[in-house]
Amino acid sequence: MDSRSEQTRIALIGCGAIAQTHARALSGVAGARCTAVYDISPERAASFRQTFCPEAEVARSLDAVIEQTDAAIVAVPNALHAPVSIALMRGGLHVLCEKPLAVSLTDAREMVSVAKEQGRVLTCGLVRRFFDSTVLVSEALSRNLVGLPVSFETRESVWDGAFNRAMFDRAITGGGILIDIGPHALDLLNLWFGSIEVLEYRDDARPGVEAFSYARLRCGSGVVGSVHLTRAYGTINHTRITCERGYIDFSPKERDRISIVYTDGAEPFQTTAQAATPRDPFVKQLENFLGAIGGEVELVVPAAAALSAVATIEACYEKRQPLIELWSAEAGASIPGSPAHSYKKILLTGASGSVGSRMIEMWAAEGRLDSLRCMVRSYRSAARIMRYPVEIVEADLTDAQAIRRAAEGCDAIVHLGVGDKAARETQSLLDAARTLGIRRFVHMSTAALYGIRMPSSIEALQEKTKVVKTGEPYADEKARAERAVMRACERGLEAVILRPHMVYGPALRWSAELMQLLAQNKIGVLDDGGWCNLIYVDDLVRAVWSGLVAEKGFGEPLFVTDGAPLRWSEYIEAHAALIGAMPPRVLSKDVLRGKLSLRDWVKESVKPLPAIIKSREFRNFVFESPAIQAAVFPFYLQLRESQKLQPLIEKLRGDGTNNQAPSGQGEFHPLWVELQTSEARLSSERVQALIGFRAQVDFREGLRRSADWFKQFGLMSSREETDEHQGSPTEVFSTAS
Repeated sequence: MDSRSEQTRIALIGCGAIAQTHARALSGVAGARCTAVYDISPERAASFRQTFCPEAEVARSLDAVIEQTDAAIVAVPNALHAPVSIALMRGGLHVLCEKPLAVSLTDAREMVSVAKEQGRVLTCGLVRRFFDSTVLVSEALSRNLVGLPVSFETRESVWDGAFNRAMFDRAITGGGILIDIGPHALDLLNLWFGSIEVLEYRDDARPGVEAFSYARLRCGSGVVGSVHLTRAYGTINHTRITCERGYIDFSPKERDRISIVYTDGAEPFQTTAQAATPRDPFVKQLENFLGAIGGEVELVVPAAAALSAVATIEACYEKRQPLIELWSAEAGASIPGSPAHSYKKILLTGASGSVGSRMIEMWAAEGRLDSLRCMVRSYRSAARIMRYPVEIVEADLTDAQAIRRAAEGCDAIVHLGVGDKAARETQSLLDAARTLGIRRFVHMSTAALYGIRMPSSIEALQEKTKVVKTGEPYADEKARAERAVMRACERGLEAVILRPHMVYGPALRWSAELMQLLAQNKIGVLDDGGWCNLIYVDDLVRAVWSGLVAEKGFGEPLFVTDGAPLRWSEYIEAHAALIGAMPPRVLSKDVLRGKLSLRDWVKESVKPLPAIIKSREFRNFVFESPAIQAAVFPFYLQLRESQKLQPLIEKLRGDGTNNQAPSGQGEFHPLWVELQTSEARLSSERVQALIGFRAQVDFREGLRRSADWFKQFGLMSSREETDEHQGSPTEVFSTAS
């Protein structure tokens, strides 16, 4: 008898990113095979089939799916979960539906009812119940290892994901980050602590879908806690369950282990619990689904259990209150008044970057969004700007035709975009400006074109200091881009060139990364370090505005700073004080490396590769690349039956957790060592004289606003805050400045 005839025939409905994960899992399950794929786009379905399921057929309709299969994995947009699943179950199929089960409790209950009526298995893709870490937490709680649970806090950042425009459409998704990732966190809380009551819910939807959400919850067992979710910033991923005698820590990024800390002794004692044989949770989920179809096992996630997450999400949205962002209170975010001349439309490149996103937030507060056309290369980091009703155009800065289409109808360009081809990208914009007759161009350059280690000799001539090749790719490419803008000015373009040095503030790399490295003890302070020239992000946005309304200064690079250079040691230690960190003081000669020999250069270059290849981020890149998928995955399908290759394949199929300490653990971050060697103090006199810009936010105020952001996004815990920043999460969200 052909063993293939005994396998459950599975259909994949929807051929997006999560369907790829299910297809990879399905390829490793012996009791099932994919016989059909279906997507609203036949072309996408055909491409998906060719790469992931070469033996399957592309179904032309749901009716065809019903004829060809026994069960289906439903991975369509959220709003379609209920109608598609119900149609399939009424056609006789068993269904594994991706989370959330539905966008409303009414629809979810109907799905459960139809499954019961038709005698079909219905489960929800709440795959974290299959994480080894989830099992370990359940075991620790059931054994009462650290006493009864008292409270919990979950923080999760889904940053730079495989987003598309549809994911920011409430009619398609039902909401933003809460309905996207919330089902996972809420399901586990329900599993461990019982039914959930929403005490408070706030998010930042304005009026698009939320990028950040905060919920304060009380579970049936009396455990109270909070859930913080964001896809606007890359912050931390962490859950802590505080109990009577200690706490349990775990992260969704580490699927096979948890940390248990006992605090009832003289000193805290920490230990790690780890699964003996980690396995792909998506494979385990499919095996459970198939076992339930065969009547051999109970569902780990029965559909009725998935109702709790849907009900909690619905209750959150019903109780929604706006999030108050203390660091960006409207009174402190204003930009100058009416311009000397108005613009019909301004093309903004780099709109989804940290500075571009802040510019959109500030212009929204001023009611000026209608004048912006925001250009994005992809939606991977666009969550902040998609909260607003902004005009979006998709274009790559290296695509001259796309750039011209994006710029049509505009009479100014603000160029914040940055890529590894900065000169070519900038030239594409300059060419479009010349062709379309656009006169005003604000170009975001950087003082870093003089290199990371800016010499003190720059102080004499300031912006007039000659730019020479540094050998640093970023600096040299930005210098070429700046020269292209200067040449365009010689032909009549009114271009204002801004050169910030260190842009800091909420969500900025030089603030958020510093806090995380300080917490990891990876920052040292150079006793003989140099100067940093700061500009708070809101002030940089104001500088852009000044560039738009300026009447002179065209083609002259301008340093943009707050006018008060600060020692790097002061900058770092001020941040460290917020969390009680004490970075060691060292001398540059003890931590700076000299020029490497060719042999050492090769050795140091290759050293990080093993950790990178093992990382989940690299594996995600591989599996998200269409070219690599098309080349590698079919080859994997052919080899997966080989007994000799099974151990290797199982290892590749795992969760990618690296059991060894990361490379460089305990060492100072090399970039942050080099940054501290910059010796030049930059002047703000020329930017004031030529375009009338003067910073409004000094470092003390900028740090205060940054601390509000750090606190909200988990970079400052309540135990680590100074008295000035103490207060409960509710107080932070509810108190206007």
